[in-house]
Amino acid sequence: MRTLQTMQTPCGSWIGTRHAPNGTPPVIGDTGCLLLNFGHMPRSGVGDLSTHLADYIASTGISTWRFDFPGLGDSPGDTPSAERVLFRQIQAGHFVGPCLELIKELSTKTGISNWVLGGLCGGAVTAVLAARQCEELISGMLLIDLDVSLLPEVEVSAQGVSVVRVAKPDAVPENCHEPLEDVASTCYKDSATNRLTVKSHDSFVQRLFHRRNWVRFATGEGRLGGRMPGLRKIVSRVLAIGNYAELPSDRNQPLVNALCDLIERQLPVLSIRAKGKMRDLYAESVDQVYFRDGIPEHYRVLRLTGTNHVFTSGGGEATVVSAVGGWLETLAEAKGHFEESTQTTSAEVLA
Repeated sequence: MRTLQTMQTPCGSWIGTRHAPNGTPPVIGDTGCLLLNFGHMPRSGVGDLSTHLADYIASTGISTWRFDFPGLGDSPGDTPSAERVLFRQIQAGHFVGPCLELIKELSTKTGISNWVLGGLCGGAVTAVLAARQCEELISGMLLIDLDVSLLPEVEVSAQGVSVVRVAKPDAVPENCHEPLEDVASTCYKDSATNRLTVKSHDSFVQRLFHRRNWVRFATGEGRLGGRMPGLRKIVSRVLAIGNYAELPSDRNQPLVNALCDLIERQLPVLSIRAKGKMRDLYAESVDQVYFRDGIPEHYRVLRLTGTNHVFTSGGGEATVVSAVGGWLETLAEAKGHFEESTQTTSAEVLA
């Protein structure tokens, strides 16, 4: 059963949906689930994936919530007019403060002390950065096509927005919209005195030699990917040659550090990715560099073939929902650990 729920925290007003278990005995005792906005999308997610996922999780007896962050969906607030500016802010931890406030407020109101925190793309980014700062409340993370890359500064600066750097390693910021890590982030105000001026030809040259843009082209996410299938196949083969000896230069290092730290601390994580797409290529490089000796049992990686980034093609949505159900069954009642299981921890599935 779904019910509308409102919440008030120092960061603003929240409007969300609660998915009640309908009396089903929970598969995990004293555990709730919070699904975060899929990037800039409303809380329903692309193709209602978040809604269907929350319905399924609630059917296993786990109360599940979906709230729109302030400025997204139904929740009032301000967001940048440029999409790439917002993405850069999310990558820098813009919604981490609000997420921490929300999950602590939900814990206070419901008495739930263990949470599965999850989201797709930008939502997964926020989940990782937030979990590192409230580990006592997190019993598992659901990361759907986590984006560990970082938008180039030049692309954000080209929007006419100033770029600043901040460094706040592990403290919850007083201003809940301020980034938490030493990542270049964007400001709302457009100051003529500190704006980073980017000439058009400089921007073109930088984009031409930027690996991210070739990855987007090869995976069909760039503007020209569908128009040059022949060149796209060649670029794909070049990018796929060999293993990853090192991380891409444009990775989000604070995010990578947070993810690896959480895995090292034995936090159960399910990472579902669209195999061969841009975010999977970046995340796979992290797995190969940091987990050369094999992926730990509590870090389950599932790579789905034949689908897209938001899992709206090739039956991807149904496969994601099914995979989450199987993963929940492996979670132990004890916080922060997996039950003994004979299941494999890494797999590739045809969506």
